[in-house]
Amino acid sequence: MRPFLVALGMVLGSSSVFAVDVGLSAGMNFFGEDKNASVQELRLRGSSFWRPTPGLQFLLEGGVGRMESQGDSIWRLSAGPVVQLRPSGASWVFDAGWRPTWLSEQRFGEVDLGGKVQFDSHIGLRFDLGRSLTLGYRIHHISNGDLYEHNPGINMQSLELGGRF
Repeated sequence: MRPFLVALGMVLGSSSVFAVDVGLSAGMNFFGEDKNASVQELRLRGSSFWRPTPGLQFLLEGGVGRMESQGDSIWRLSAGPVVQLRPSGASWVFDAGWRPTWLSEQRFGEVDLGGKVQFDSHIGLRFDLGRSLTLGYRIHHISNGDLYEHNPGINMQSLELGGRF
């Protein structure tokens, strides 16, 4: 666990990596699921570390947040790669990512997640609302990738308001 926190600290502390995009998001369980859950997160997106074409880039993203279910709340810390697609001249961007995630507790409401290490994969769409403001929507799947005996998975959706600096 300690190496993960040290690596995350180095990434978040690097001004050359995370000086671009900050977002606040809030969401809830996905349509039709009977789990009553919500999530709030402060998200940091870095500048591109690889740009194979003008409209396609790869970057790092990290986040710290809280998830709530049936009166219980747990903290989450995550970081990982994201791929973004922005056609030339478009005011929108599609992204997909995968972030290893540490949770403060193994139980989330009535759900036993199997352990504190999880993976948050997502797809999302963000729109530019001006030069430095964005509004986005994401669908997340959080699970432990069969690291543990229990792997129920949680599907969430979230809205994001972001700013570029």
